[in-house]
Parts: sequence; C-alpha cells; structure tokens
Amino acid sequence: MIIPGRITLWIAGAAAAALLLSAVAVSAGAGLWLLAAAAAIDALMIAAVLLEGVSLRRHDIRITPLFPPRGEVGRELRIIWRIENRGPRAVHVVLEQPGSGGQGAGGPAGLPEIRPARFSWRLPPLQAVSADMALTPNERGILRIAPPVLTITGSTMIASCRKAAAAPPPITIFPSIAPIRRYEALRRNRALSQIGMHRRRMVGAGREFEQLRDYLPDDDFRDINWKASAHHRKLITNVYQMERSQDVLLCIDAARMMAMPVAGGTGLDVAIDAAILLAHVVARQADRVGLMVFRDQLETFIKPAGSSKAVSRIIKALVEIEPRNLYPSYSVLAEAIRLRQNRRAMIFIFTDVNDPQLATNLSDVVGTIRTRHLVTVISLRDPLLNLTAEGAPNSRSEVFQVLAARQLVSQRDSHKQTIKLAGAGLLESDAGQLSIAVINRYLSIKARQLV
Repeated sequence: MIIPGRITLWIAGAAAAALLLSAVAVSAGAGLWLLAAAAAIDALMIAAVLLEGVSLRRHDIRITPLFPPRGEVGRELRIIWRIENRGPRAVHVVLEQPGSGGQGAGGPAGLPEIRPARFSWRLPPLQAVSADMALTPNERGILRIAPPVLTITGSTMIASCRKAAAAPPPITIFPSIAPIRRYEALRRNRALSQIGMHRRRMVGAGREFEQLRDYLPDDDFRDINWKASAHHRKLITNVYQMERSQDVLLCIDAARMMAMPVAGGTGLDVAIDAAILLAHVVARQADRVGLMVFRDQLETFIKPAGSSKAVSRIIKALVEIEPRNLYPSYSVLAEAIRLRQNRRAMIFIFTDVNDPQLATNLSDVVGTIRTRHLVTVISLRDPLLNLTAEGAPNSRSEVFQVLAARQLVSQRDSHKQTIKLAGAGLLESDAGQLSIAVINRYLSIKARQLV
C-alpha cells in the first residue's frame, strides 16, 4: 500500500486551497492561469507520490524472524525480528507488531501473550536492526505470531509504503520441564529427600530368568528346575536376575471431569505434569514408558519404549491435549490395553473418581485390566468438597450443602473401596504433591517387585 507522506499532504492541501480559489476566480471571469497552475501542481504531486511509492515497494528490505520453534510454559521466550536494508539509500522504517496468541486443539481461545508493539528506526544502506520482545507462556498449546507490518519512508518524505511480512511458523509451547531439571539436580547431589521422594531398596530376588546352574545348599527349594534336574540326573537351579526393563503405561483421562480448575490450571494440567516427571523417572530406572490418552475413545497411543527419546515423544504428544466436554469410556481404555499392551505392565490411570457414576464405571472394568497388569488409579482430591463436608453450617441453606457434600463423600469413599476390591491400587493426592506421590508409588512397586 502506498501512503502520501507528510510533506505531500501539506503541499496537496495548499494546492487544493489554490484550486478552490482559482475556481472561484474563474467563475468571476478571471484567474484561469491560477486554475491551471493548481491542477498542474496536483498532477505533479500525484505523479511524485506514485513514483516514490513504487520505488519504496521495490526497495530491498528483508525481515527475518529470529525465535525458536518451541517454548516452555513458565519460561521466558524472546521474539526477535531482524530488519535489514539491502537497498542503495537510507530509509525510515516503522515496525508494528499486532497483538497475537496461539490456539490449542479443542482448548482455550488462545494464548494472548503478545501485546501490540511499535518500533521505529532510521536505517542506512546495508545496515540491520532488531525488534526484541519478551513473553512468558502460561499454558500449553500452539503460539501463532501475527506477522508484523512495515512502513517504509524515504528521506524526501513524499510517500510511504506499507507491507506485511510473511507469516512466521507457529511456536510449540511444551509443558514445563522445570520439575525434571530440579529432579536431576537433586539426584546428582543425592538430595531427593528434600522434595519428599523416598529411596527404596530392592528386596528379594528378581524374577527374570538368566541361566541354569547346579543346585547349592543355600538355594531356595522353589527355584529348582525339576525338568532340567531329571534330564541331568542331579538338582539344577534356576538363576534369576533383577528385571529392570519393565513396561509402564501412563493412561490419561482428557474428558470433562479433568477440566476442574486446580492450582491456576486444570486437573488435566496437573496430571500431565505428574505424568511427564514420572515418565522421566521411569526412563532413568531403565524401564520402558508409554502413553494412552482417552476420552470416549482412544485419542493417543505411544508404545512403551526406553531412553529419553520416549519421554520426548510423550511430552510432544501432550502439548495440545485439552479436556473436552465428553464422558470418559473406561471400557474403551480396557479394550485398547488388551489389544495393544501384550506384555505385563504397570498401568497408571490418571482420572477423577470424585464423580460416583464414573467411579462405578471404572470399578466395573478395572478388574478386567487387573487380570494381566498391575493397575494404579490416580486421582486428585477435591479440596472444596472435603472442606464443605467437614464444615459446620451457619444457615439453613448451608445445612443442605453440607449434607449433600457429606453424601457425595460417602459415595466416593464407597466406590473407592470398590476399586480397591477389584484389585487396583488407588492413590489420591493434593495437586501440589501429586507428582512426588506418583513417583513414590512407582518406586514402591519396583522395590516390592510386584510386576
């Protein structure tokens, strides 16, 4: 777009006034030369504006985005635009950055992190400048940066040219991995107890077969291999080693109950943070970790694998997961585990058992999963429900609220007991302690060799 400059507007205004006066004079029978002069000035100004505008549009101004393709929740992200003048003359450049945000799939309206900004420079030939903006993402998702608009003005100030930069690629905002960095720092200093993490010693013998050897007096009678003993006509013992490469499957409910607001986010955000830290610890323990995200159907599946690459795949898969107004289907989860997880595994189900009906549905299917795998159901406590149930009513309306809360707590406790009777472990925790509680449960299972 070509825009007349400030000087052009002043001259055009004066010429328009002269044109008006000359028109009045011509109507009075005089001043024909004044009308012709004003029209000529206007024509010259229009031609000058067009020529300058075309020249500025062809002027070689390069704008390059200098920001990373990914960011992290809670960590500062710098948005830098580099503007370079590769043309033969100096120009005045104004960069206007519109406000913009990101959009997560099925999630909130966006990430309104970038505020409108304006930068101005006089840019000599073959020189470059940078526009630097900082922001701190506060949620997961895809951050889309609106392209800035450049206004280029020549030294004559006759005209300006406005043009928009090309749209930059979106920035993927990953969940915070600050807990992983803290865990690694404390682990190196052998100070994990500072965050409530318990070190557990492996007890008993591992159950992964290693080799056969001759029986010794101190060997456990139960480890004798009778078939091999009959073949060799002497007692032969099975030797086992500690089974380290076990499968751990993280199953995350992304349905309606996980949208409960907790600690500045949602219950799903807390579950994702706990799952990511648990995945890192699992990989550190040389086990294999996988992921299932489900609602009324299976949304995401990552086969259990070892090493930090598996953790990176899990983190990437959780970037755009948001709770949706759907009911979770635990039968779909059970069927997916049956079809896709053949090896015995530790199954951690991150869900919400505060709804009695959902707790009933879960208890109906958890027994099916338990026949092959070791299942642990992980749920956040509802502090408001417990606070209401334990409080003393001060009015008649509060009496009904307290009675309803106590009934819900009673139903919840009953269904939690049903889940335990079905053979699953149940872990409830507050939002701030969930990650550590889940890791301690995993380490306890490893130490007791329950898988």
